[in-house]
Amino acid sequence: MKPRSLILVALCAAAAFVPNPARGSDRATDAPPAVRLENGWQYRWGDSPVDSTGAFTWLHETTGDGWQDIDAFVTPPDAGDQTFVWYKITLPETRWQNPSLSFPTLAMAVEVYVGGTRIYKYGDMEWSSDTKYAAVVTHLFPIEYDYPGKTMMVRIYSRDASYIGAEHAHDWVWIGSASDLVGHIFRHSLDSTILGCLFIFTGMFSLMLGRFRERAYFPFSFGAFALLIGLFYVFSDPLALFLIKSPVAKLYTRFISFLLFPVGLYAFLGHIVGARWVTRVLWLAHLAFAVAVLSLDLLGVVALPLVGQVFSFFFAGTIVVALFTALTSAIGGNRDAKIFIWGFTILGLTGLHDILMGMGNIAYWHSLSHWGTLVFLVSLAYIMERRFTENHRRLKVYSRELEDKSEQLEEHSRTLEQKVTERTRDLDEKNRAIEETLRELKQAQQQLI
Repeated sequence: MKPRSLILVALCAAAAFVPNPARGSDRATDAPPAVRLENGWQYRWGDSPVDSTGAFTWLHETTGDGWQDIDAFVTPPDAGDQTFVWYKITLPETRWQNPSLSFPTLAMAVEVYVGGTRIYKYGDMEWSSDTKYAAVVTHLFPIEYDYPGKTMMVRIYSRDASYIGAEHAHDWVWIGSASDLVGHIFRHSLDSTILGCLFIFTGMFSLMLGRFRERAYFPFSFGAFALLIGLFYVFSDPLALFLIKSPVAKLYTRFISFLLFPVGLYAFLGHIVGARWVTRVLWLAHLAFAVAVLSLDLLGVVALPLVGQVFSFFFAGTIVVALFTALTSAIGGNRDAKIFIWGFTILGLTGLHDILMGMGNIAYWHSLSHWGTLVFLVSLAYIMERRFTENHRRLKVYSRELEDKSEQLEEHSRTLEQKVTERTRDLDEKNRAIEETLRELKQAQQQLI
C-alpha cells in the first residue's frame, strides 16, 4: 500500500475501534446513579460582605432580592465590571456511598461551601500567574455525608467575569459516588480522546511523509492541521485533564493548538483553490494573533483562558472569507473545492449541534464535533490522495512522452547513421573512380611523352 494511502486507512479505521459513548457503566442495581445539578441554580454578581467574625454574610442568606434564577451553571448575563460571581443550589436528598462533587474546568479560582462551611478551594481569589491554570483543572472532591437538603454556594473569581469557563452542557456540576463520577468522566470523553490521539498520529505521519518529498506542501499543511486539532481535542477532554498532572503542559498545549490549527487549515486550502494570496493572509493573520495573545499572556496582561471568545469571533470571520473563496473555486469547476466544502459542512453541522446542546436549545446526550472533524480530515486526506494520484498520472504521461520522443530520436539517429553510411559509400566509390581516372591520365601522359 502506498504510504499516503495509510492516512485514509487510519482515519477511516477510527470508527471501528472507538467504544460507544452512550453505553452506561456496569453498576449495581441498588446504587443510585450520579445526578446532574441542572435546575434550581441562582446567581449573584459581586462579592459578599463579611461580618465581624470575617465570615461571608451571603452564606446565611437563603432568600433575598440579590439572588436571581438561572437555568444552569453557566456564565450569567450582565456581568458589567464585576470579577466575582456567586451561585447557590439546594443539594438533593439522595444519598451516595463516598459522595463527591464534580465541577467543570473554570477560568479562574473557585470556593465551594455546603451548609456555610467551605469544603473546597482552588486558586487565589485575586489575579496571579497561577490562577489561570484553573482552566485545565478537573475539580473532583468529596463532601460530608450530611449534605442532603443543604444549600451549596459557589464563589468564583475571574479576571473577566463575563467568562467563568462553564459554558457547555457537559460542564455542569454533578453529584454522586466518587467511582461513578470518575466513570462518567471516562465515558464522556473516551471517544474524543481516542480520536484526538488518532489525529495526532495522522498529523505526525503526514509531516514525516512530507519531509521526504521535495516541495511537499500538501503533507505539511495537512499534517500541521491534523496534529494541532488532535492536540486540542486530547488536552480539552476531562479524561486527559484528569490523567495529565502538569498544569503548564495542559494549559499551553491546549490553547496554543487551539490558536494555531487554522494556520494549517488555510495553508491546505490555498493549495486547493489556487488563491494563494487570500489564504496566505488568513493563515498569517491567525499566526500573528497567536503570537500576540501568547505575548500578552507571558507579560501578564491577558490570560490565555480569557481569549477564547475573542478568538471564536475572529475565527468565524476568517471562516466566512475562506468558505467564500472555496465556493468561488467550486463554482468554477474545482472538484477539490467541492469536496472541501462538503467536509467542512459536516464539521460545521456537528459543531452547531454541540453549540446548541451547550446552550440548552436541544437535549444533551453527547458531543459530535470530534466525529465531524474525523469526516473533515478524511475529506482532506482524500483531496491530498487525489492530488498525489493526479500528479503521479501526469508524471507517467510525461514520462511516456519522453520515452516516445526518445524512441523517435533513436529512430532518427539510426536513419541519419544509415544515410551517412550510404553517403560515405558513394563518396568512396567516387574517390576510387577519380583515382582510376587519374591513373589512366598519367598512363596516357607517359605514352604521349
